[in-house]
Amino acid sequence: MKGLIFHTKSDTEVIAYLITRERVTSESIEEAISKAMEKLEGAYSFIVMSPRKLMAVRDKRGMKPLCYGTTPDGRYIVASESCALDSVGAKLEREVKPGEIIVIENNELHSVEAHCGEVPRALCIFEYIYFARPDSIIENQSVHKARVIAGECLAKAHPVDADVVIGLRIQLERQKQAQIELLEKISGFTAEEAKAQLLSTLESQIRHEAAMKIKEI
Repeated sequence: MKGLIFHTKSDTEVIAYLITRERVTSESIEEAISKAMEKLEGAYSFIVMSPRKLMAVRDKRGMKPLCYGTTPDGRYIVASESCALDSVGAKLEREVKPGEIIVIENNELHSVEAHCGEVPRALCIFEYIYFARPDSIIENQSVHKARVIAGECLAKAHPVDADVVIGLRIQLERQKQAQIELLEKISGFTAEEAKAQLLSTLESQIRHEAAMKIKEI
């Protein structure tokens, strides 16, 4: 990257410069991207737009998710997670393969798989644990269900004398639902009883924290 002047602190600018440099000696933009991928290490998924093409690129190990879908009128949409497709009424077609370049031109799609299979797959586990939205599908697995299963495995491996399991991010309705389902399974409560228990526990915690703050004042 000698002689280049960077204007931001984003690693995306580094990738952009690599593609730009390779484009000078390449017959197409997708060929330039493929050459740039030979120099890139680590996790990335991004899209590149030219005047005529839209390209979706995923790193060789598939550390970061990337997928595409189609709208009812046949247009293509690319997103990091399938929940984005759901929000606009698009149908999930499939995930972009690790190392794959998807090229969309004139509303037709073709794939460049020169880097597919070069290294073992290695999806970041934090996508299932924390990063991804619970209503997404990653590697043909519901993120919500994956979190419920992970909770069950954790409860079996490290059982504790507890009344309820509360996640760190309880603001999302689906995450609260996962907690309710887990409580239902390990306690024998019905869904309604588990929900009531969860809400009761949260209210008790809020009242306790408020009382402690009043004492401090």
